[in-house]
Amino acid sequence: MDFGTAAKVVVGSTAKAVAKAKVYGTLDLRALYLFNIITDMQNFCELNLAYSQARWLSKFARDIQNKYDYICQYKKLDIDKKLFINNKQTWKLNGISVPGSSLVASDSGQIGAIGATLSFTSADFTVGLTASEILTVADVRITALPNPSLGTLQYNGIDLVQGQIILIGNINLLTFESVDTLTLVTDIIFKFQLGDNELLKTYSNMATYTVTVNASVNLPPSAVGDGSQTTGYGVTIVYSVADLTSSLTPPYADPEGDSAENLRVLSLPVTGTLKIDGVDAIINDIVSFTDIGLGKLTYVPDNATLTGYADPWDFEISDEGSSTYTS
Repeated sequence: MDFGTAAKVVVGSTAKAVAKAKVYGTLDLRALYLFNIITDMQNFCELNLAYSQARWLSKFARDIQNKYDYICQYKKLDIDKKLFINNKQTWKLNGISVPGSSLVASDSGQIGAIGATLSFTSADFTVGLTASEILTVADVRITALPNPSLGTLQYNGIDLVQGQIILIGNINLLTFESVDTLTLVTDIIFKFQLGDNELLKTYSNMATYTVTVNASVNLPPSAVGDGSQTTGYGVTIVYSVADLTSSLTPPYADPEGDSAENLRVLSLPVTGTLKIDGVDAIINDIVSFTDIGLGKLTYVPDNATLTGYADPWDFEISDEGSSTYTS
C-alpha cells in the first residue's frame, strides 16, 4: 500500500470482517491508521460498522466518513467508548495510536484601552509556531467566549458564538470591545484552538488569549491660562473662583469636566504680598478652591510704592478627578 496516498474504505457486508480498502488519490498517512483501527474493530463487532453508530469513533473517523462513502450494514456495535483514551494529542484504540494535530497553540494577548475596539492578526494566534507550521494553520476555533459583562468578541460586526470557526485569512474581521465602565485594570480572556489544513482536519490544544484593559484614567487639567487684575492704591484684591478659572486666558479646562480642586503657589509677587487666610503665602503653599470661594486668597499692594507697577506671581491648578497639577 502506498502510504503517500489516501484510502477509500469499503466495509463489506460480511460479519466480523472488513472486506477491503481501495486506494485513491492523495491521502494523509492517518487514513492508513484509521483503516487499521477499523480492521482492528472487527474483533469487537458482531456485525459490520454502521455510519450512524461510528460517528463517535474520533474526529479522524468522522472526517473520513464525511469525505469518503462508508458503505455499512450493521445490526449491533458492541464496543466500549472507553477504549478511546484522549492522551493529549494522541487517540488510542486497542494499542493502535492515531496522531492528533501537530499544531501546538500558545497563550497570547494584547493590551487595550477601556472601551476601545481591538483587532487581531494571524500573528496573535500563531505565537510559538515555526514558519512552516504557520503555513498549515487553516482556521481558529473560539472554544470559550469572554465574560459578556467585561467585553464582546465579534466577527464582521456580529457577536461570536462559542465554537465558531474563523478562517485564518479572515482573522482581521475578528474584533474585541471592552465595556467602558471598568475602573480597574482588568484581564479579559477567551480560549481558542488552531485547525490544520490536513485532509483529516484536527485541532490543537486549547490556548488562552488575554486582553488586558487599562482602566479609565482621570486626566489632569488640559488648560490653565494666565490672568490679570488691576487695583487701586491701598485696595486689596480678593480672588474669586472665576478669577482663577473661567477668566483666565485660556480658561481653565479639564478633559473630564472636573472642577478645579486646589491652587499651588509657584512664585510670589515681588512688591505686594499674597496672603492665604490672612497669612503671608510661601512658595508651594496650597489653597483649595473652596477656600478661594470663601475669599481666603488675597493680594495686598505695597502702600509704600506710590507709582504703578506690575507684580506677577505664578501658580498651578489641580482638578478634583486626578488631583494632578497643570500650570
